[in-house]
Amino acid sequence: MFSRITPLTCVLLAVLPFSGCSDSSNPDQSGASSAGSKTAPATPSWAVESGQSRPQAITPAPQNNSDPTFLTGTNPDDKEFAALWEDLEASQRQHLIFVNSKKVDALRRLDAFIERYPDSVHRERALYIAALGQWSGYDFKAAAPRYQAYLAEYPREARSHLARVRHAQSLLRSDQPELAVQVVDAYAKYPVAHQRELVKAEALAAMGKQDEAASLMRSWLTDPDNQALDPRTQDEGRRLLEKIERINALAPEFETFTYDGEPISMDQFKGKVLLVDFWKSTCNPCMSELPQIADLYDTYRNDGFEVFAVNMDTDSGKMEDAIEVIGADWPVYHDGMAFNGEIARLFDVYRTPTTILIDRDGKVRAFDQRFESIKAMVPKLLKESASN
Repeated sequence: MFSRITPLTCVLLAVLPFSGCSDSSNPDQSGASSAGSKTAPATPSWAVESGQSRPQAITPAPQNNSDPTFLTGTNPDDKEFAALWEDLEASQRQHLIFVNSKKVDALRRLDAFIERYPDSVHRERALYIAALGQWSGYDFKAAAPRYQAYLAEYPREARSHLARVRHAQSLLRSDQPELAVQVVDAYAKYPVAHQRELVKAEALAAMGKQDEAASLMRSWLTDPDNQALDPRTQDEGRRLLEKIERINALAPEFETFTYDGEPISMDQFKGKVLLVDFWKSTCNPCMSELPQIADLYDTYRNDGFEVFAVNMDTDSGKMEDAIEVIGADWPVYHDGMAFNGEIARLFDVYRTPTTILIDRDGKVRAFDQRFESIKAMVPKLLKESASN
């Protein structure tokens, strides 16, 4: 087995939906874009504050060619924050901030700055960037308390609406769905609460409360106020309801061939716990999680845990290079058709990463869970016996 990379980080994005993905053309999420394909917005409009225009193409943070006016002060904290801003390759468009989350040392120095200058005029931005740094590095467990700290001090800034969504999402993605529901309810008095209900519905489903989650989404979709939202927002809600309704239903049957030419079908996984992972080599969240999933696979494969990796690259060479980096020997499917491929269409996948966890009876038990949740669910599902 090849050596594995440690989890990668990526350039901070303006907004990140439930299952965002970075690639060279769209650093937020990898979706179908070719003619006749199933299209999906790079960023669901519900993840953007009301009244803000949605970026048509989100790109990595550009280098600042001129300092923003808030970086022109001469006090010690002004100078230090300006240096941090430059080291983080930060920029700001309207109220949205972008940084390069790979600058780990600069993020550590930002923490020190927050401690050293509690009364700095830059504190609001500093606290926000500290949370975003963890978020964009996919350390959602660390991001959650940082967003909470930011919102405790700055509940009504322009960035606060997005921070509330991300606080709840960070809890959900770090396998804390109960807390995610609690914070969504606690934030109900703040504007755009309807946007956060999508997070709550997914959290309820993760808690095993599928009926309650589905009921919430049906009410959400029929609410006249929500019907007046951007069509992309409504589409995101419909897709979430579809995913919730598939939980505990039998997974689709397929019979095809792996990239190596070996026959493969759902029948081969009967009695096993199966993770179907739709991924792409240029998707940073994918490449961050896959080495961790490979370690999980090594740990539990003898107990009946299997992984079927469905690659969404159109270039097989990129896929092959990524497989070598990941270093796992699970079956890989690749047809070069991305989201128009037979397996992607069968599972109705329109972005990466998408994960589907299937139990020993062939029933779907979870959609779009991030690694922390997958790691917690796999051993539990392995302890369940197949009913047939």
